[in-house]
Amino acid sequence: DTAGLWEIQALLKARPIAGSLDVGEAFLQRLRPVLARPWSGAYIAESIERMRGQAVQAVARASTEEQDIKSGLGGIRDLEFLVQGLQLAWASRHPQALEGNTLAALDALEATGVLAAAEARAVREDYTLLRRVEHALQILNDQQRHRLPSEPAELRALARRVLGPDSDEEGLRAR
Repeated sequence: DTAGLWEIQALLKARPIAGSLDVGEAFLQRLRPVLARPWSGAYIAESIERMRGQAVQAVARASTEEQDIKSGLGGIRDLEFLVQGLQLAWASRHPQALEGNTLAALDALEATGVLAAAEARAVREDYTLLRRVEHALQILNDQQRHRLPSEPAELRALARRVLGPDSDEEGLRAR
């Protein structure tokens, strides 16, 4: 019980990938009570807000005029933190929400009634779009990259790769 919330959030994503997968699954099953214990909503919100503030400060220090789609405001991390916060807040009543995959977790949160269908759909669409943008950025130069290009021609090309041939940089930014 001395783990910080960020460590508990990391456990939400844990899955066995090597060695005895059965042993790994058994270990994760033994951790489920830690994940499914009742958490104070205020504690979850406070902890995530603190982690989020640190991430935003780091991005702001490293940022130019480019927008970071992973750690910037409204980015992938914000959506993942939202889903993880809801999972932890509701897991004691809905342990089936303890899914490691963000999209599967959204499905579970919707199925349990924690999120309305329209809310789950909006988060799912935003998350999927941001992941598509992230993948397109990384494929471009075969490197880890999370910032939108500042050069208009590069941004326009990214928009076309992600949204289709008739798209432009304004359309991508709007989405």
